[in-house]
Amino acid sequence: MNVLSRFNNCLDTVVTWVCTVLFAIMVFATGAQIVARYVVGASLEWSEELARYMFIWSVLLGSSMCVKRRGHVGVELVVMKLPARLQGYAMIFADCLSAVFFVILIVYGIEVTEITADQHSPAMEFPMGLAYVSIPVSGLLMLSYTIENVLSDCRKLRKAAGITGISAAQGGK
Repeated sequence: MNVLSRFNNCLDTVVTWVCTVLFAIMVFATGAQIVARYVVGASLEWSEELARYMFIWSVLLGSSMCVKRRGHVGVELVVMKLPARLQGYAMIFADCLSAVFFVILIVYGIEVTEITADQHSPAMEFPMGLAYVSIPVSGLLMLSYTIENVLSDCRKLRKAAGITGISAAQGGK
């Protein structure tokens, strides 16, 4: 296991716990709003806003977890129709395209975060930059996980080529 893999595994553990905490906060804020509205008869101004920001962060961090686990929906029909020796290359190509998208997400996410850094949310007076920074953070996580996936796929292709080369050499004897 290489350094990037170990680093990403530790990062994934942290992201999993953060998502769990964010989801719990979101459930608490929504539950508090329901109790306040239907039991007390008053509305909490901050609860909907807090739940929204927790949802944004948990969705983007959860997306990065899906990239790590290769859990996103994909069009595998095209890849499955390719010859077996090209399927690995198609996966690497798709991951490289994803990596380009993640770099764009990081760059423009940083720009949006800088633009919104001085703005504040209406109910909680929360700096909006803290909500928008979830975009480049998740982009960085997804890029790191995608690089690990590409390196893993390249190792598998090399290994398969080595095994094919050995069996071809042995078959010629």
